[in-house]
Amino acid sequence: MVQINLKKHQKKTYLQALAEQLDRENEYLCISIGDFAKNYLEPIEQSHGNQFLFLSDQIENAIGICVGLALEGFKLIVHAPATLLTRSAVSTLFYGISYQCLPITLVGLHAYWQMVSSLQNFEDLGFFSALPNFSVMEISEQSEIALFFKSLNESSLRPIYLRLPILDLPSYFPKDAELHFEQISVLRTGKDLLLISMGICSAEISRLYAEMDLYRLSWTHLHLHQLSPFPKKDLMDYFGDELKGVITVEAHLTKNGLGAELSKWISANELPKQIKHIRLGLQDQFMQGSSMGYLMRKYGFDALSIVSSAEILLKRKLNIDLNRCPKNLCLEGEQIFYK
Repeated sequence: MVQINLKKHQKKTYLQALAEQLDRENEYLCISIGDFAKNYLEPIEQSHGNQFLFLSDQIENAIGICVGLALEGFKLIVHAPATLLTRSAVSTLFYGISYQCLPITLVGLHAYWQMVSSLQNFEDLGFFSALPNFSVMEISEQSEIALFFKSLNESSLRPIYLRLPILDLPSYFPKDAELHFEQISVLRTGKDLLLISMGICSAEISRLYAEMDLYRLSWTHLHLHQLSPFPKKDLMDYFGDELKGVITVEAHLTKNGLGAELSKWISANELPKQIKHIRLGLQDQFMQGSSMGYLMRKYGFDALSIVSSAEILLKRKLNIDLNRCPKNLCLEGEQIFYK
């Protein structure tokens, strides 16, 4: 078993888990598309050289090669910048992978803190959710990495897209949280408010735990690891008679995103009463390139926006002092750049 000696960065966890996966499953082939992905995977490439393949960033050709390998029976884990996958390989993804339902795992490397938009992807989850047959996932916390590889081993014969942040993933889930990768994970339970989030937005909500407790709010926080297929199991249990409303928070387009999926679920089910639903995230627009903390404030899915939405649903002022709240641990992550 290879040991990876990295003191910092999310590589220490995700790449260790990837190396263990390659050790367990010799039929897996790990592919990097472009220099960014190659540099990211370099710490384990030497020890697993016979299971690695580097392809140039001519993305249509690279995905075509992956399709051919999958048809020959190889299990593939493909790493590439998320923007490269969604903006340059549409037809090959649709006809090559989605239409044929090939068991290829695409890992979209997402640089949250990069100051240029070429590495910040805001449409990837909605894009892959719109493709038939794809499972669409996102991780933002250390414990989710093991859950993802466990899910990978137990699933499926369908293609997977995983949004993977290039940062030092923190641990912010409560120790008693119920974690299920292909289901909803319950971080807190209550009656007045329901907050549902994905990715780094769950870390943003966790900043507010102590302050919201000061106001004796009874609220539920659900975290989704998987957007598609949408995890509907047991969701009805959180829509009780005392519920004042729902807030969904996501760090990507709300089109085909978490808020849209929940709205469709609400309209398709008979709830005890009409539920007010506020959807926070990037609305129908393009996102400029900047630090993610700035973008969360600018486009309205930061802690202040969450508090303001809660005040609207509760019809009262909370006077929460964000200066007393801890920082978003995901925003403290270190960036990995090109060499």
